[in-house]
Amino acid sequence: MWRFVHYFIIIACVITTFLIYNSGKGAIPFLILSAYFFILAYVEIYKIKNSK
Repeated sequence: MWRFVHYFIIIACVITTFLIYNSGKGAIPFLILSAYFFILAYVEIYKIKNSK
């Protein structure tokens, strides 16, 4: 179930990226994607750090 949520969020971000980028907003959609991937990586690193 959790994997489905991540897939849904990534698909939603990609669609939003195409829509915003095509409207001429520049690098804003890539900032949205990078923020999501940063949060995802931070959560994974936090889990690994606390499991030791």
